[in-house]
Amino acid sequence: MNNIILFCIAFLATLTTTYSQDLIVTTSLDSINCKITSIKSDYIYFSFLHNGEARNTLLPVSQVKYHQTDFYKNNGVPVEKIIGYQAPYQKLRLTVNGGFSYKTVKNFPVESSDLLGYYKKLNSGYHFSSDLAYYYKSVGIGLKYNLFKTSYSMSDFQFYESTYIYHTKYSLSDHITTSYFGPAIFYRLMNHDKNRAILMNFSLGQIDYLNKKEIKSEIIYNSLFYKDITSTYNFEIKGKTIGVIIDFGYDIGITNNLSLGFQFSIIRAMLKKYDTNIEIQPMFDDMFLNIENLNRVDFSIGLRFNI
Repeated sequence: MNNIILFCIAFLATLTTTYSQDLIVTTSLDSINCKITSIKSDYIYFSFLHNGEARNTLLPVSQVKYHQTDFYKNNGVPVEKIIGYQAPYQKLRLTVNGGFSYKTVKNFPVESSDLLGYYKKLNSGYHFSSDLAYYYKSVGIGLKYNLFKTSYSMSDFQFYESTYIYHTKYSLSDHITTSYFGPAIFYRLMNHDKNRAILMNFSLGQIDYLNKKEIKSEIIYNSLFYKDITSTYNFEIKGKTIGVIIDFGYDIGITNNLSLGFQFSIIRAMLKKYDTNIEIQPMFDDMFLNIENLNRVDFSIGLRFNI
């Protein structure tokens, strides 16, 4: 008799609902349409829908008369609401960033207060960057690119003492670009739903340095018998060095495949040798740094495309 009743309950359940994959029948002959997540020796754990809301609960085995998995064709419980559900890892990640950069150089080997203030202005700039990473769970490998730019100009400053015959004024401008490219190791710690992540990246690669510097000198004579002399020098300063980038980031999911990311980066590099297109005259020595400190920090915001 009980077997006939169980069969009738199961048959009626298939006619009245297609919301769940599994079936549990209690000893009081109540049927539960659910998703069984675990079966232990003393309890059966399952998820079910109640008023459109997914709930997770359990029943003692002693109160279960019958259970069957894959009883229905469709699952009424959202898979992400089931206990123990782990969203799949997205293996491919492409990032596009932009933001403010600041070179952390404090000491410059110059005596002129004008030049000291000038070089400090060149500490501020902006950057664009992009990463391409392939992840195996939490760890990934890939490539990193970073482009940094800064520029500043100053005019009508005196660099040498004036004489009773003439005085000299200078104008100076720098347009600095550095580009970084290299392999990287990525680490990603994601939350349960895989829609937020804490990230840390490390990269060692090459930095290409380019500075388009212009120096204009104007010799102004204190006599009407001499004509003022103006000279302009355009330098292209180029160099290469090895740099290190360490990133710390946080991603917030917008959709399943798109995230908004915030990132703080530390860049360490030193340019100890460079080439110029024209010879540097001795009187301009203090307008060129023998060692270019490229250390800086980046503050970024950008988009992450996850596949």
